[in-house]
Amino acid sequence: MKYYIKYTLIILFSFMLFSINVSAKNSINSYDYDIYVNDDGSANIKLVINSNLYDGNEFNYSYINYLDSNISDLSIVDDIGNNYDSDKYSISNSDCITNINIHIVKYGNRIYTLSYKINNFVYKTSDNSYYSNINLIAPNLLLKPNKVKIKLSSNIKFSSNDLIWAYGSLFKNDINDGSIIIESDGNLAKKDYVSFLIKYKSEYFNNKSIDKVWNQVIYDALQDSNIYSLNNDTEEVEKDYSLVIGIIVSVIIFVVIIFECKNKYLVSKE
Repeated sequence: MKYYIKYTLIILFSFMLFSINVSAKNSINSYDYDIYVNDDGSANIKLVINSNLYDGNEFNYSYINYLDSNISDLSIVDDIGNNYDSDKYSISNSDCITNINIHIVKYGNRIYTLSYKINNFVYKTSDNSYYSNINLIAPNLLLKPNKVKIKLSSNIKFSSNDLIWAYGSLFKNDINDGSIIIESDGNLAKKDYVSFLIKYKSEYFNNKSIDKVWNQVIYDALQDSNIYSLNNDTEEVEKDYSLVIGIIVSVIIFVVIIFECKNKYLVSKE
C-alpha cells in the first residue's frame, strides 16, 4: 500500500507543476492610450500597460509608422515606483516598425506607464485633407493585450464631422466631450491588430505636407488592412501544449507505477 501512496503523490506533484506552468504564462490585460495632438501636428502619448509577467527578461511593445514619424522623450515608470533608464529598455526601428523592449524588473501583475512624443502625427495631403494614420499595435507583436482603449484629444474639440476608420478588430468609436474614443469591443484575438485613420474636418494643426491626394491615403489604408488580415489569418497560430504534455507524462508515470507495484506484489507473494 505504501508504494501506491508514494507514487500517487509523485503523480499529483508532477501534474501540479505542469498546471502551474500553464497558469503562469505572460499576458497583457490592457493597453490604455491617452493621445494629445499638439498644434504643430506632433502628439504626446501616454500608454498604460496592465500586464501579468512571470517569465523571461523583457517584453516588447511595437507600433507601425506609415511615413517618417519618430518617437522622442520616452520615459517609463511602473506601479512600484521604478523609473526605467535607457539601460532598462531599448528602441529599434525596422521597416517602419518601432520596437520598444522593456526589461522586467519584478515578476507579477505590473502596470507600466510609457510617455513619449511622436513628431509628424498629423499630415496634410496635396488636395488639402488633414489626417492621422497609425497602427498602435503591430500585427507581429507576440504578446498582445486583451483590450485596447484610445483617447485622442487636442486644444480643438473634435466632433462627428471628423471621420474615423478603425481596422484590425471589432471597435466602437465615439466622441466624448470633444475627444475621440476608440476601444475594442471584446477581447482581442492573437491575429488582431489595432490601426486607425482619422480625417479631420478642417485645418486644426500645422502639418507636414505629403505628395498624395486623400483618395490615395484611404486606398493605402484599406490595402494595408487587407494585407494584415491575410498575413494573420494564414500564419501558424502559436499553440500551448503544456497541459497536454503534463497529462501524457502523468499517465505514463501512472502506468509505470502500476507495473512496478504489481511486480513488487508478485515478488512478495513468492
